[in-house]
Amino acid sequence: MVRISNFTVFFSNYIYMSLFAYFLWKSVANKDENKPRRLYIIYGLSMLGIVLLIISQFNRMFYNFDSQNVYHRGTAYIVTQLIAIIGIAINFTILLQYRKRLEKTIFYAMLSYFILPAIATVIVIIHYGLALQNLALVISTQIMFFVDLLEVSQKLDKTEVAVLEARYAAEHDSLTGLYNKVTGMDMIKEYIENMYSDGKASLCFIDIDNFKDINDIYGHMEGDYWITEISRMLVGICRKDDIVCRFGGDEYLLFFKDLADDKILESKINCLNGKLNAKADEIGKEIHCSIGICKIIGNKHTFDDCLKKADDILYDVKKNGKNSFGIQAV
Repeated sequence: MVRISNFTVFFSNYIYMSLFAYFLWKSVANKDENKPRRLYIIYGLSMLGIVLLIISQFNRMFYNFDSQNVYHRGTAYIVTQLIAIIGIAINFTILLQYRKRLEKTIFYAMLSYFILPAIATVIVIIHYGLALQNLALVISTQIMFFVDLLEVSQKLDKTEVAVLEARYAAEHDSLTGLYNKVTGMDMIKEYIENMYSDGKASLCFIDIDNFKDINDIYGHMEGDYWITEISRMLVGICRKDDIVCRFGGDEYLLFFKDLADDKILESKINCLNGKLNAKADEIGKEIHCSIGICKIIGNKHTFDDCLKKADDILYDVKKNGKNSFGIQAV
């Protein structure tokens, strides 16, 4: 067992030298980039060390054991260390050359592969008795593994945040933060198509009155201000599960789930109009909305039918003087 373990110590050092070289290159290489010749020199040194190690089992040039099974260095022991030192040095040149391709934390973690075994090699050359080089390699490997794990975790977190941000941008209107037209319509449509026979809901089609005049008289910045303000007010009269989206330039869809009571709907619309009138009076502007509300009862209706109904009600409100709302069942 002593002979086997000692052979394994030397053998693993050479194997690890090549494995680290491979790992290092995979960490810094660009796609389809040719490997540097130095990498093959490291592989060659590893193979040379293994061949010489096998030969040394017969001629004892690296080490031997006496009758008491005590380990002694051979005359060519220094060759084993030179092979390791040259391999480590070549790996070090590769690391330095491509260091800018690595995160700083990864770079410093990889430095431990050179620093710790170098210290261990100096100690072993002067005094042997413990497999310090292997211990140093194990410690440096653990350091690299831990740092790499942290880097992977951080990259996954950043990727998840990026995905969520991209999804939010794809689903929401950039000016108001409301759902955009496509997302809002899809959500409302899904709810309507899955309603039960005793289900109920209300779809509101909202339009800012005379919005073109607001833009023409006060400018587009003023128009954007009121689009944003009314969006905030619409969110204010919604419950947690209700849906509000920006349908077009000055148009919105507001969908109340499980609500088709006239008094409650009127109360919510009056609340909206009260806030809007107060804000308009505060600034000294005349801003108001027209709203068409389609009540949906049961599960025999389509989104398109409900939207058309709400639009028709809105059209009637506008035709009859604007600044009001109408409620009808589909």
